Amino acid sequence: MTTHLTRREFMGAAAAAALIPLLPRIVVGERLVLGPFALPVQPQNAMDRDLLEVTIPRLHALYDARKYTTTQVTRWYLDRIAKYDRVYRAILHVDTAGALATAAAQDAAAKAGGNRFKRGPLWGVPIVIKANTSVKGLVTSAGWSGYLIP
Repeated sequence: MTTHLTRREFMGAAAAAALIPLLPRIVVGERLVLGPFALPVQPQNAMDRDLLEVTIPRLHALYDARKYTTTQVTRWYLDRIAKYDRVYRAILHVDTAGALATAAAQDAAAKAGGNRFKRGPLWGVPIVIKANTSVKGLVTSAGWSGYLIP
C-alpha cells in the first residue's frame, strides 16, 4: 500500500513537527501536555472521572445521589482553572469568593429543601462568562487589558 502526500501536506507536517519544542508545556501526572495540542488528561481520582466530561443531566444526577455538593464541584473547577490557566491564559478574572458563596448558598437551599427541593436547569452548574459580557460587580475587559470597566 502506497501513501502519497502532496507537497502542501508534507510541508505542513514538517512545519508542525519543527514547532513542537516551542509550544508551552506543563506536566500532568507523568504526561507532558503541549499547548494547543494537549492530549486528553487522564483522570487522577474519582472526582476527575466523574466530572472531567460531565453533562448537566449527569451532574444533576450526582447531586441527587448526594455524591457531591455544589461547593465541592465549584472547588474542583476552580482548582482546574488555577492549574491550567497558567498555560492557556483563557480566563482574565476568576471570582473565587463569589463562586464559593453562590455554591454554599445553593448547598444550604438544597439541604433545607430536602427531597422536595426544586431547581432550575442550570442550578449547580459552574459557568464561565466571556470577557465582553458585563456582569454587575465584576470587571469587564472585552478581552483587552487596556479596556477595564468595573
